[in-house]
Amino acid sequence: MSDPYPIAVNTTYSVQYNTVCNTTYGCCGCDDCEGDFDDITTRLGLYKEYQDILNVPQKPQWGVPQAFGNETFWARYPTPEEEVVMNMLFINHGAKGIAMWSYPTEPGLINVTSALSKALTTRTVTNFLLGTNPVKIDVKGVDRVDAAAWTVGNSTLVSVVNMNYVPSSMANASLAIEGLGSLGEVVWGSGWGVGGAGLWKNGLDALEVDIFIVSWYHLRSTHYLSRDLLKWLIYHQVIDVGLMHI
Repeated sequence: MSDPYPIAVNTTYSVQYNTVCNTTYGCCGCDDCEGDFDDITTRLGLYKEYQDILNVPQKPQWGVPQAFGNETFWARYPTPEEEVVMNMLFINHGAKGIAMWSYPTEPGLINVTSALSKALTTRTVTNFLLGTNPVKIDVKGVDRVDAAAWTVGNSTLVSVVNMNYVPSSMANASLAIEGLGSLGEVVWGSGWGVGGAGLWKNGLDALEVDIFIVSWYHLRSTHYLSRDLLKWLIYHQVIDVGLMHI
């Protein structure tokens, strides 16, 4: 279980013990942390690296997002938006289970985690999350956006997490695929446009999280498409000109 608690914490000076915190001394409530969302992805990455060093099979990871605050090391509770970001960062980086401390917590956190858990535990979504492992998606157009994909058959579950506290004017998430794609169920947030060889969306809200399903229709041949339709698809970058065999 990985449990970095990075929200509203001072990672260099312990307000509880009045001492400095570094790699060898002090307790600040989040060991070896920077006090941002990257602490979550870094910690999970280290756990995977340790198992590789030991040459043992990768064990399933659990994530423990921060759902408390206004005590000891933490100046406030996470906001509902921060809570969703933390949960999905764990899942994007391979966590197969989520547990949070403690209950009861703030009403906003109760409501948002209840809604998120219902969205993630449907049969459709669990088929992706438990049936395969996530693959990282490169995001272009804005920094600090984490994205992952789970593919089962001809469908892909995509999770996009914006770690920025300010809105971004434009973002383009790209996923290398072949053929046509269509947006299916939107699990959380909003869907992205599907076209060409990737996914796109104009603008991201602060701490936006989008989870959706895309279906891919692989075109090995385009003989059965009309020339006019082919021209439209290529003009709008839905398919690549290299797919034409006419």
